[in-house]
Amino acid sequence: MKFKIGDKVKLKDDLLVGESYDELELLDNMEYYKGEVLTIKSINENGNYKVNESLFWWSPSMFELVEPIDVEFEEVRIPDEPPKAKVELYDTIRHKDFGIGTVIGFDGNDICVDFDEYNPYFHDLNGKCEGGHGWYCMLKDLEKVE
Repeated sequence: MKFKIGDKVKLKDDLLVGESYDELELLDNMEYYKGEVLTIKSINENGNYKVNESLFWWSPSMFELVEPIDVEFEEVRIPDEPPKAKVELYDTIRHKDFGIGTVIGFDGNDICVDFDEYNPYFHDLNGKCEGGHGWYCMLKDLEKVE
């Protein structure tokens, strides 16, 4: 196998939506992760990968290994209270690509959002919202609407 669990990989920038890579097609919503550094979470019997940051299966040819770099760190004091999250349950948010929605839950690093507009690629977030309205989002792509 090309990568192992825990490896940091980058989704290649030159992938094309609708094209197959090792028999896995790059979908519209997968394109969102182009150039992102992802962490290998699991490997199936076909040699395809799951990553911590998404729910999709990915083929080896979609990734390039991110080489670890040696960095010296200064001692940092951790504050007594963690910083407040940018979004909280039931906040109204705007996603850069998908529009307005409501935060309806959290799943690890993912934020569960029920979007106002129907999208045929969306799902029901495991029964948390109406089909075609739910999507797991990354905090960096959400903006709280006041």
